[in-house]
Amino acid sequence: MAGRIVEFFGYSPLDPAASKFVAERRCPFVNGACIKPSLGACSLQQTNSEPIVICPNRLYANNHGILADIAMTAFGADVVLSLAADIKTAKKAKSLTGNEVAVFGKYWGSELSIPQPKNADEDTSDGFYIDYVLARLELDVFRLSCSFLLPLREKVARLGRMRGSAKRMMQSANCEI
Repeated sequence: MAGRIVEFFGYSPLDPAASKFVAERRCPFVNGACIKPSLGACSLQQTNSEPIVICPNRLYANNHGILADIAMTAFGADVVLSLAADIKTAKKAKSLTGNEVAVFGKYWGSELSIPQPKNADEDTSDGFYIDYVLARLELDVFRLSCSFLLPLREKVARLGRMRGSAKRMMQSANCEI
């Protein structure tokens, strides 16, 4: 099946505006180094089909506009894309609005890894990384987890001490311990 490059370093392949990015091997979508400098292709098109994005950096154009569009479609128009670390800080400060959508991925603090099971003869295992994950954390989740965990606190108190995992669950839900 025949195909062609539709975007090369962010522009049509023969667009003179691309020459600066090509010469510097720079991605216009993240204003940084191209992650595919030997290719420079951002999207391709096969005969009789629509263009296909082939570079994850393409999804970061217009200040992560595509991720914002996906989040609004999935979670509603009032969402705010946020670093997971910022959500954690807001949670501690009890200033979450319920509109936060945690973004995990390149340029957002960290990608999420999925470990690959080890073989018996290996010391370590490789893994896979998920390019983008959007997760909305609603305030009701925190209230629900506290109402679920508070009876646990009373039972654990009778045992004389709170064990690590129960204590961590309650702390992560901002419940009184």
